[in-house]
Amino acid sequence: MASSFERRKLLGATGATVGSLLAGCSFSSSPQATLSHDRIIWYRSPVSYDIAIVDEALYFSTGTDLYSIETETGEEIWSRHVEDEPNLHSDETTCLREVVASDGERLYVPSCDGVRALSLKDGSDLWTAGSAGMSSVVATGSHVYAGGSDLISVSASSETEEWQTAIGAREELFLAPTDDGVVACNEAAGVVHCMDADGTSRWQHDLEWEGRPPVVAADTVYAATGRDQEIGRLVALDRSTGSVNWTAETPAISPSGITTGDEQVYVGTYPDENDDGRLVAYDQDSGEMRWDYTVRDSDFASPLADASGVYAGTDDGVYAFSHDGTERWYVETEYPTSCILVSDGQLYAGVMGELVAIDVTGDDR
Repeated sequence: MASSFERRKLLGATGATVGSLLAGCSFSSSPQATLSHDRIIWYRSPVSYDIAIVDEALYFSTGTDLYSIETETGEEIWSRHVEDEPNLHSDETTCLREVVASDGERLYVPSCDGVRALSLKDGSDLWTAGSAGMSSVVATGSHVYAGGSDLISVSASSETEEWQTAIGAREELFLAPTDDGVVACNEAAGVVHCMDADGTSRWQHDLEWEGRPPVVAADTVYAATGRDQEIGRLVALDRSTGSVNWTAETPAISPSGITTGDEQVYVGTYPDENDDGRLVAYDQDSGEMRWDYTVRDSDFASPLADASGVYAGTDDGVYAFSHDGTERWYVETEYPTSCILVSDGQLYAGVMGELVAIDVTGDDR
């Protein structure tokens, strides 16, 4: 399948400009994203804002196509066009969500005909389970959890649906795996559910406002909520009992949610009344604010963390910080940039239809 690809080793090279339409969207014009920083390793189109990584390959869905590409070069390993394939539950053509998960053995993609298990080798179908309307998926151990209006568990090896429970999700159901089950957050209702692997409901907690994707770290579930892009709240819940460890009032939290690292919870925010976006770090144990960083005329979106620091996208680039809040470097892209995944010293980000690999090692250069 034809695609736009360019290998870049930008060691003092002159600037270059690339552009394409964001997969699944259309624009009145075709903006150009300037990708000319020393840290940019490669870029290519298309892009998806949810990626699975296994060994040295990235896997993602654009809704109509599946891709596997090399982490080192960005070159395509395989692709599969599914738009014209038959649907298992209707006469309509197949549709996939731009969401993927992997347990290292298979790739899982929710679709309009259930959750699909695919071969990592070539993207071929292994099995399909569940009903129409799945919108989210996570894989952990021997279980695959998929969410839509209901939450289901499927045995990864036997493709058998193990249990199903009505969560009551009207829109998005955010999932986070645990070592013995799954945490689900109903975006519209703002209710967090903790489920055991056998389908037993351990507890649920009402956030009162719209939910964000939860994060599980050790024995704590960190849940974020917001109201009308004006105010946010971060809640730490005991994973065993659901009791509230602490609550912190925050600026309005962006939909991309939160992340954890180095005993801190990082929150990216919408612009406030002064058009200032903030990246705020809170202590994981107490909820006390450790530090915050402000950027003008932008939000801070999609924070990610690894052993070296924390990364967040803005309306015109990507920032990297040490865990103490010290700015390490900034890569300008001139357009809204979303951090997707960080692994083995590389950050994968989406910029105007391009998937960009960025070297995150070291400090400013």
